[in-house]
Amino acid sequence: MILLLAAVALGADPAVTAAVHGNAKTFFLATFPYDNALLMPVGPYGQGVASGRVAITTKAIDHFTLELHPAFALQSATDNPLGEAVGTGVGLGAPEAIDLSWTNDDDGTLTMNGRIDWLSLRMNYPGIDVTLGRQPIGFGNGLFFTPMDLVNPFTVTTIDTEYRPGVDSIRVDGFMGMSGKITGVAAYAGDWDLEGTVLAMHGQGTIGVTDFSGFVGSIHAEPVFGVGIVTSLGPVGLHSDTTVTLPVDDDAFVRSVVGASWAQGNTNLAGEVYVQTFGASDPDQYLVVATLDRFARGEVWQMGRYYAAVSLGHQITPLIGSSLALIANLQDPSAMLAPNLSWSVSENADLSLGGYVGLGKHPDEVDPLDLINPATFQPWGPKKLASRLGIRSEFGLIPVTTFLQMRAYF
Repeated sequence: MILLLAAVALGADPAVTAAVHGNAKTFFLATFPYDNALLMPVGPYGQGVASGRVAITTKAIDHFTLELHPAFALQSATDNPLGEAVGTGVGLGAPEAIDLSWTNDDDGTLTMNGRIDWLSLRMNYPGIDVTLGRQPIGFGNGLFFTPMDLVNPFTVTTIDTEYRPGVDSIRVDGFMGMSGKITGVAAYAGDWDLEGTVLAMHGQGTIGVTDFSGFVGSIHAEPVFGVGIVTSLGPVGLHSDTTVTLPVDDDAFVRSVVGASWAQGNTNLAGEVYVQTFGASDPDQYLVVATLDRFARGEVWQMGRYYAAVSLGHQITPLIGSSLALIANLQDPSAMLAPNLSWSVSENADLSLGGYVGLGKHPDEVDPLDLINPATFQPWGPKKLASRLGIRSEFGLIPVTTFLQMRAYF
């Protein structure tokens, strides 16, 4: 309301139109751990989650649009031993310049939380849009691997990716001709200094059937440069993104993805290969990569260097669809299988059944005493500790997890 009043004060026509819609979702997860006393719980465990979102869009006739999305979640208080290694996506957020979140878990059995997930005012004029507030931001062309999506990306094991969490930011979009676009973003990422912000500029244009893009940014004070391309070769779509990061206190590294997609009738096929040169070359150092800031803040989810992914989707009937994805670490080797079956129950409700299956060598059983330095009686340092945890593959860390998701829209 404050943003809308500000818009009117800036000259917007007070006559407004509004649209309200939303959804309610429930998730049921069941995980079946492998045998590892140190890293896994003793037996199977489950978790239930319910979430809802109300999406309100208010348009002032003269150039202004207000977007407001309050979201809430209710989940069982049972801790997920895997954290967000496999997660519903419910409750994901971002650092907040203004705290608009709340939580209440006083009863010890259920956790309730809420967040104003999107709250933005967009001012659109010929050739330029300016958006101020909490809004979703994403860049790049990758499907499984997203080296250019550095503001607030999803991980590949996030079940529900329908709404990207909003980021407190200012965004300027400039439009040129029929296909040219330049986007500038300044986003809050924990602080107001250079290390606590994300500054990025992304430009794109089209020549014939080929889209070209460029990226330059300061991601937590690390300079990043990137290029992307989307084109087609007959019925096959091709895409690629490559970024180079120049850390101040470390070596430069590259992240790059190349992919293709094809669709025919009710069937679609997609695949990608990906490399990140900063990843660990040996499984016993994966957890060292996991301690890096860029991993902790969700900028990357992979711990190795070389990956490939393929997915196959098929519409079985007009109401039933299926998909099967395989994401592989080519260096271990290990992989994760992700099957999914969806059913459109009605015009505004659907049901999905899926899961994640880790394929690879599980970690070795480790004596907890081996993690203690006998000279100091303290845990070993990160590198030594990581090498003693018995990690033998990346996707071998993931136990079998299944989920049932129900969604209803209004």
